[in-house]
Amino acid sequence: MRPVSSAHAMMGVAASLLNPENQGDALLSSQKHPQPLVAGFLGPGKWDRRQQAIDALRNAYNKVSDWSNESEIVQRSEILVDALSKVLGIAESLQKPFMIQPLWKTKGQSLVLCNRCFDVFVWSDVSVMKIPVDQFTGDTGGKPRMNRPLREIARHVRALYDLLVTGDYDYTGIYKSMSLGNQTDKSFALSGKKNLKYLSHSRLADPLLNKDVLHKLILNKGELELRPERRFDAAVLSNMSA
Repeated sequence: MRPVSSAHAMMGVAASLLNPENQGDALLSSQKHPQPLVAGFLGPGKWDRRQQAIDALRNAYNKVSDWSNESEIVQRSEILVDALSKVLGIAESLQKPFMIQPLWKTKGQSLVLCNRCFDVFVWSDVSVMKIPVDQFTGDTGGKPRMNRPLREIARHVRALYDLLVTGDYDYTGIYKSMSLGNQTDKSFALSGKKNLKYLSHSRLADPLLNKDVLHKLILNKGELELRPERRFDAAVLSNMSA
């Protein structure tokens, strides 16, 4: 995922936390009988989610003196991950659709499309922000190290805190300039096997749309503009030519 897309997911979560209409009656989804923070309690049954998120982020944010220092970010990795996880828990019930991922299914490793082969998976803004948290906690083997997921977690903590407190944040300084020893072209990547953890659903085994829908979507020999060196393009071209 590109940094700008990751930043937009963060902004979507921040907008939900800042929206006065979302400081509502619902208790936090992760707790059946949560104890309110003094600053985040607005009265019986009322929760100031923005203030709760700020309180969850504050300690981690203040612990980092130099956001460009790789060793310091690694040293603070545990509190950074914990802070972001708490905020995502607060925002869970407010999550909104953010990104549509197309799905297509072939017969085994061949280019032959299954009869029912097309569908889509919708990612929410909260789920996109949670990916680097899952990746970092699952990949380190108990020993923190700098990688793209940790860098993205640090970016999110810094940007989200600034945005919730001041109403603004420095996109260039955070999402483009915090390289922390990694290339800046991607925020993180999700391989096919790791994708399955999130896409586990009956629709993955039995997609919604039949392959014949291609003839309604691609008209006037548009399939000839595809690039067969790409696996999906090759599968479509093979099916349209059959």
